[in-house]
Amino acid sequence: MPANDPLDDVALNTYEVSVPIEFDAFETTEAASLTVAETVAQSIVAEVDELSDDDVSYVSTQVSFDMDGLEDAFDDDEIEIATVQTRTELAVMDDE
Repeated sequence: MPANDPLDDVALNTYEVSVPIEFDAFETTEAASLTVAETVAQSIVAEVDELSDDDVSYVSTQVSFDMDGLEDAFDDDEIEIATVQTRTELAVMDDE
């Protein structure tokens, strides 16, 4: 890659957010997972000065977590509340 490649000025910021979730509040794991992603996105946007409310939708698409683990916990009748660990990586352009 040439030295002036735009990717040279990009840094990844990683955000880890824990989200408690009460399974009785959701009918499907899809609804639960969408709520987890939205909650995390709103949390990140609220804390990062460079982001605004307009960025919540995009940030929510970048949230990752163990969906299989969420489905297993959702299907286990003995688990009522679980904490979902999430990880979100966002690229930030360097100002230099």
